[in-house]
Amino acid sequence: MGQTIEKLIDYYRAARGARLEIQKELDVLKESERDLKAQVLAMLDDLKLTSAGGEDFAVCRQKRAIVDVTDWVAFYKHISETGHFDLLQKRPAVRALADRAEEGDKVPGVKLGHFYDLSVKTKGAK
Repeated sequence: MGQTIEKLIDYYRAARGARLEIQKELDVLKESERDLKAQVLAMLDDLKLTSAGGEDFAVCRQKRAIVDVTDWVAFYKHISETGHFDLLQKRPAVRALADRAEEGDKVPGVKLGHFYDLSVKTKGAK
């Protein structure tokens, strides 16, 4: 192995800390990008344009759909009555399935697995 567990943990913590610091910078840049995007969209709207160009590139306003289910009971009823399961995304709720498995409730068609991760704590922290 060549390294002590203590040194390896220190290296891991340093790499994790450096990544988290960079992530803070990325979060600030992302917020700035979000604000600038909103300003560009507003200006396109004010100028009644669907696209515009800068010196090196162009932007085009695109209409994208968003969905807010206001009545889940009615929505699920529609899906079960019509068979339109394509209206749902195929992604299981991992935490709910894990909780049920711990309680002994086996859900058919699901294989639950585990992996190990690390929890990092400062020594002396509770």
